[in-house]
Amino acid sequence: MAKSSDTTTAEAPTKTPACAKQGSTAVRESYFIEFSATICAQLAGRCAVMCTGGNREAVAMDLALRLNKCDLIGIGRPLCADVACTGRLLAGEITALPRWEDTLQLGYDWMQPFLAWTGGWWLTKLLKVISLQNWYYVRHSALATIFVRQ
Repeated sequence: MAKSSDTTTAEAPTKTPACAKQGSTAVRESYFIEFSATICAQLAGRCAVMCTGGNREAVAMDLALRLNKCDLIGIGRPLCADVACTGRLLAGEITALPRWEDTLQLGYDWMQPFLAWTGGWWLTKLLKVISLQNWYYVRHSALATIFVRQ
C-alpha cells in the first residue's frame, strides 16, 4: 500500500484498530508500527520508512499510512501461499490478508486427538514451530522456482 494523497486530517488514536484486539492477535498485528512511527518522525521525510511484521488488516494499514506512522507497508507471510492476496486487498475484495499459520495443523487428522493430549509438552510445541517454519520455507522455494522459470 502506498500513502494516500488525501489531505483530510484525522485525530490520531492512541491505538490502531488492530491493536485494540484481544489476546495474542493484538500482539501479532502490526507489531512494529509504534517503532516505525518513532523512526518516521525522527527522519522527517529524509527517506521512506517501511513497517513490516504482522500487517494484515486493510483498515489498520491505511490508518498507519494516513497518520504518517510509516511510508510503506511490508507484506511477507500472506504472499507465501497467495501472491494475489495484496491485489484483492487493494481492490476491496477482502478486508484482511490471510493468516495461513492459523489454518495449518501438525500431522494427519487421525493424529489430532493424540497431539491435543500432548499439546503442553515442550517437544510437541517445538515440532509445531519447526513444522510451521518448514511450511513457509517450502512455499518460498516453490515461489522462487516459479519465478526462475519465467
